Amino acid sequence: MKYLPILTLLTSLLYSQETIQALPSLQGFRGVVNTPNAEVQQEGEFELLYTNQVENLTPDSVMDFRDDKREENYFLNMGVLPNLDATLRYSYGENLERDISYLSDRIINLKYQLPFIPKDILTVALGAEDLGGGNSYLSSQYMVLSKTYKNLRASLGYAKGEEIAALDGVFGSIEYQPFAWLQLGGEYDTKEWNGVLKANYATTLYHQPTNIGLMAKSSLDYNDLYFGIYANSQFDQRLGRAWERSYLSMDHLKPTLMLEPSFILVDGSEYGHMDYTVALNAELSMRLFDHTIVSGEYNIPLSMSGNFDDGGIFAYRNRHKTTPNIDQILLSQYLPIKTSYPWINLLQVGRFDKELEGVSFESGVSNPTGEHRVMLKLSYLQDDLHQQMDRYRDEIREEKLLSYQYHLAEMNANLKLTAGEFLYNDRGVMLGLKRYFKHISASFDIAYTKHDYKGNNKVGRLTLTMPFGTTQKLRSDYLDLQMGDLTYVRRKTLALKSGTNYAQPLHLNEVKNHFTLENYYLEREHF
Repeated sequence: MKYLPILTLLTSLLYSQETIQALPSLQGFRGVVNTPNAEVQQEGEFELLYTNQVENLTPDSVMDFRDDKREENYFLNMGVLPNLDATLRYSYGENLERDISYLSDRIINLKYQLPFIPKDILTVALGAEDLGGGNSYLSSQYMVLSKTYKNLRASLGYAKGEEIAALDGVFGSIEYQPFAWLQLGGEYDTKEWNGVLKANYATTLYHQPTNIGLMAKSSLDYNDLYFGIYANSQFDQRLGRAWERSYLSMDHLKPTLMLEPSFILVDGSEYGHMDYTVALNAELSMRLFDHTIVSGEYNIPLSMSGNFDDGGIFAYRNRHKTTPNIDQILLSQYLPIKTSYPWINLLQVGRFDKELEGVSFESGVSNPTGEHRVMLKLSYLQDDLHQQMDRYRDEIREEKLLSYQYHLAEMNANLKLTAGEFLYNDRGVMLGLKRYFKHISASFDIAYTKHDYKGNNKVGRLTLTMPFGTTQKLRSDYLDLQMGDLTYVRRKTLALKSGTNYAQPLHLNEVKNHFTLENYYLEREHF
């Protein structure tokens, strides 16, 4: 009888009616510790994850490799399409005894859940880690099958990587969720047996359902404890193209002040672990006449790391914005032409950025329903910082781009193909997909470009845009106040397995401001 309470507890746990959740692993993807399951993130789900696990970067489990090491892993996980999720990862490992790094890499992971298999029978997923990269340690391709019954999930899979890869061979796992806030898991990750505990708290942040979680992991072979912290939120896709920016409701001769943050992050370079610059942009704009707007932008640097200072190795990326300065003075003239196919033109003259002045012309034509659109952009600019920005280029920058855009209404997304010469003399083609998730948009671009002196490059880029504060314009009798967007851009040069991924921070750049056709008219469905 003394064992009856224990048996009762075990029985209640086993037959709990809780449904098991799909939570992140310490590798970003949905899984246990180092192995994936066949679950993917929901479409429109965004998740931030940090872990301090030191990877076992050896062919077999050994006791000494992870000694005297520390590692930081940062993940951005997204459900980008139905049944498809993507993970952006930055990892930095440091040998504390020798004061050198042993791992510094940016990584793209994808996982796709096969849609034609009934989920009540089985879920199957295919995945790839370090897509387009050259990291032998963290690169592999896998297939995994999962079976879920109430609060239990069992997974079995096979991964193919190099001998030292994190996943290479047969792997399997068991997940068990006795309570809504607690999940337990165990796995064999092709090298070691691991166990994990995950605690999860559901709340609401900024009117969005959000999960905040903590996980702790250890293994039988190496019993140091590692941790992970995550937060995710599900964004509604239906309202993506309906959010108001209110530019087109600008009153004549009444100024609008817009405040917007600006930042650049350089991680894992040969010059430092994390370099950054943070600034506040204050833009004052006014509608002079119908279709005529004058605007000016004042850049206020707030904080930056030493490598962004004047003379620093990354100063060119910020165009040497180390002191407050007027970065932009523009006259924007829109020229709508009434035809059966809506046609709008834009001429911009002035200063487009610090020491970058000239003229830019854009033209866009769409079909009557707006599904198909062709756009042309031509710019001729003088760059007085050309020797610091790109020593191979003279002071004249020319932009010649032709684009075709297709609006995927059922996905609330735009598919765009662009060809020509970009702002910093890289020439080629770019394919982009932009999705809208309520007040957030995510753009994924992949391009093949050629530069006269930097050679051929395959470049991938992610751009996340979200409102900085309220999306509504605050009106008064003499001045309107508008909050801008917080924009995060991350790019990666895609290399072969034997190659090296060099950052190309100037590739794919275009003339952009708040009053270009795409941002002012076309993006907000005012074409």
